[in-house]
Amino acid sequence: MSYADGDALGVERSIDPPGVLALDVYPAASHARTLGRPGRHVLVLGAGRAGLLAAAAAHDAVGPAGLVTAVDLAPRALERIAAALPATM
Repeated sequence: MSYADGDALGVERSIDPPGVLALDVYPAASHARTLGRPGRHVLVLGAGRAGLLAAAAAHDAVGPAGLVTAVDLAPRALERIAAALPATM
């Protein structure tokens, strides 16, 4: 389960299960670009402004052989990502 309690903007947090990493809003795009690898699958949780930037960075990092999936409760946020990055699910 990931969480962001607002007191650690820009800090990585390890969460269970091991190997899963939650990123607070500020560094999400730069970390997505750094941690993404060609051909891999990146899951972006939250498709607001920071999520859009993270999805774009992840899309660049994984390349055409990779996959970026964005998840959000707000349909409008997902529509915004689909319009900007058609290859994102």
